[in-house]
Amino acid sequence: MRDLFYNIIRFFVRISAFISKEFFSVISQPRLIGVLVLGPFLILFIFGISYQNTYQNLRTTIVVPNEKDIEEYVKRFADQAIPNIEISMVTTEETQAISDLKNRKIDLVMVVPPNISENMKSNKTSVFKFYHQEIDPFEISYVDIITNRLTQQTNRDILITTVEQSKKIAQDYRAKIQDTPNVEEKLAELDNSTEALASIDPESANAPAVLWFLLQSLSTKEEISLTNNEENLTQNAETELKLIDSQLANFVEMDSKVLVEPFQHETLSLSEGQIEPVHFYIPSVLALLLQHIALSLAALSIVSERFVGTMEIMRASPANAFEILLGKYLSFLLFIGILTGLLIALLTFGLGIPMLGSWIDFTMVSVLIILVSLGFGFLISNLVQSDSQAVQFSMVFLLGSIFFSGFFLQLYQLRWPAKIISWILPATYGIKTLQDVMLRGIQPQMQLLLILAGMAVVLFLINWIRLNRLLIQR
Repeated sequence: MRDLFYNIIRFFVRISAFISKEFFSVISQPRLIGVLVLGPFLILFIFGISYQNTYQNLRTTIVVPNEKDIEEYVKRFADQAIPNIEISMVTTEETQAISDLKNRKIDLVMVVPPNISENMKSNKTSVFKFYHQEIDPFEISYVDIITNRLTQQTNRDILITTVEQSKKIAQDYRAKIQDTPNVEEKLAELDNSTEALASIDPESANAPAVLWFLLQSLSTKEEISLTNNEENLTQNAETELKLIDSQLANFVEMDSKVLVEPFQHETLSLSEGQIEPVHFYIPSVLALLLQHIALSLAALSIVSERFVGTMEIMRASPANAFEILLGKYLSFLLFIGILTGLLIALLTFGLGIPMLGSWIDFTMVSVLIILVSLGFGFLISNLVQSDSQAVQFSMVFLLGSIFFSGFFLQLYQLRWPAKIISWILPATYGIKTLQDVMLRGIQPQMQLLLILAGMAVVLFLINWIRLNRLLIQR
């Protein structure tokens, strides 16, 4: 019993020794504590003050047919304030508008169909076509909501405009009837009808959209004007009544849905393939993975050399700082490149993830992401004093990338200073360029590639200078 008691005491003593050792080894590293506490706090703080729950205004070009009346109406419509829509121009050049959309000069193209009045007379709805190149499932839903709202607003505006015009025509015609004596009996029913039409409230949900179609006929060239000639009075009145009866017959035969909603819409994507939600996140995850692997390997590289003792061997070797750093870059680049090739092969050929763009573009983007991430990793490795600090810096870098790189939030939803952080992170460029290559099938933006290349060169020079100083220190 006594031996058992002593064994239990020894057990807790041995445990306490390791507890105190690891505890004091951690608290003796103020940089590590700062990273563990201040790193996540600052990330969440900056995210909290920078996040804005708003949606972007879609820069929109409206393409109209070569019909003067439609173009003039659309230009007046474009002058209105439309929520979440910013009208860039009204044009007849659909090809140029689509080209601007592909080149990211605009976000949406709205194509107005031709022969709108003929479609209405034929009981056909006219279809607005909206083109976009969004691949984010949330942004696609947002575009659908905006295009549906725009179509409904157009239907409502046309409904109000046509009813107002119909009321004016009805009032003018009533004046003609009232100025014509001796035909009250034959035109009493017509007079009552126009009086009812003139009292229609354009805001009412029961106001038919194409009263215009019925009443406009009363002011056409086919209409025979009433005169004060007693001999032709009855004949003219009968002719007009027949004309109105014909128009009434056409009105009755028209589809009510076409009268109330003459326009529908169709949303089309410029993407060549069907993009599923899981497909959208693959390039983002891949960019984050490339960044984290490269940064972690590089962050542990130089700091481990110092603690293992190989730094002394490097000082005694004929290799200089440039050659050592270049060798490390090429070694990690080759290793991560092989991993990337295996991973993308599994994703593309094993899971059917689309690769719509060029493999050359994909390779170029991947190499630049790896080089920049290695640069940040070597920079961390030159600054930290232990492996644990290097690991924690890498994890904080990854955490910041999840919040600020556009992984789950679009960058337009972030204010400054978060945008500064966003455009420092390699993952931000990686997500945008890999999405363009893999999902849109287009070449990545050259300015993003040039920024990545510039960052890689600057970081290499900084790390070269820093490593050279470490090698000459004794």
